[in-house]
Amino acid sequence: MKILLFNWQDIKHPLAGGAEIYLYEIFKRLLNHEIIWLGCSHESLKDEDFYDNIKVFRYGKWELANYSLPILYFKKIKKNYEFDIVIESISKAPFYTPFFIKSKKITVFIPHLFGRTIYEEANPLIATYVYLLEKPVSRVYRNNKFIVISNSTKEELIRRGIDEKNIRVVFPGIGERYKPSFEKSEKPLILYLGRMKKYKRIDYVLMVFKRVSERIKDADFYLIGEGDYRKNIEKMAKEMNIYDRIKFTGFVPEEEKIKFLQKAWVIINTSPKEGWGMVNTEAQRCGTPCITFDSPGLKETVKDNFSGFLIKYGNWEEMAEKVIYLIENNSLREKMYRNAFEWSKNFDWDKSANEFENFLMEKSW
Repeated sequence: MKILLFNWQDIKHPLAGGAEIYLYEIFKRLLNHEIIWLGCSHESLKDEDFYDNIKVFRYGKWELANYSLPILYFKKIKKNYEFDIVIESISKAPFYTPFFIKSKKITVFIPHLFGRTIYEEANPLIATYVYLLEKPVSRVYRNNKFIVISNSTKEELIRRGIDEKNIRVVFPGIGERYKPSFEKSEKPLILYLGRMKKYKRIDYVLMVFKRVSERIKDADFYLIGEGDYRKNIEKMAKEMNIYDRIKFTGFVPEEEKIKFLQKAWVIINTSPKEGWGMVNTEAQRCGTPCITFDSPGLKETVKDNFSGFLIKYGNWEEMAEKVIYLIENNSLREKMYRNAFEWSKNFDWDKSANEFENFLMEKSW
């Protein structure tokens, strides 16, 4: 098949995130198909590129990608290429491809929908803009197929009026470089790993760290990641008198990230909503249990009381108590190290790529 993908940016873009990792891992495995990926441009990248069986065209500024990529389609793609399948990735604002591509074979890929959580991240004007752009999704795409990465997003689409039979859930896999060592740090090491964004509610992480530090005097706390909310988090940590107990690493390369995940005793995640929660499954593949809020997306990445614990969203006190409980119970912790690794085996990129491809090739269009 010839496949055309609309996505905000490709994997080489400096702002590439979870959606780009997912799409790249899937499409680089679809070797029997011709793939063209449309994404926004960047000063460090060429306008045209080819890597891992993927032809990439870039055009326009990141902020206006939902407008510039349709322009790119009409300028460069429509006249020169024919496609069997068009995939529109709604990882930010929709492109509304059914309005300008008259094909029944448009598949919509959705990592997650922002809904009202966008108001926890963006200023009210931008948040309202994104929120309103999302609202017509169920009407505009009601005759299209959907691929989502969690049952949580599937359930949300059904609530919005999308027919369940048109939705397929294809879980993300885990990179081959993520492996367990089971050789943990000498002192208790507790991690938060992710972007420093307001909506991720890292204030809850600080509350957990503070409570745990009062009981586990020799514990090390690491906040790994970078983002525009980092200064606010550091200020909160100072106000809570725990800044000196926390190591802010900023961004770390993947190899260093893997070492942290292998050495950690436990990782915590406090986000109110995610498409999936890739860091949770990556940690478990490294043999590290995860304690996470039972938020949409995240709740599917952990097997409760087996590979970690699911905590009711916002209950940071219980999360802190579970961290303490795990640290103080050596036999349980050792068991969960191995359980986490076993649970992570459910998530495999080759399996995901096969499921993705099979859905695209179904004849029930």
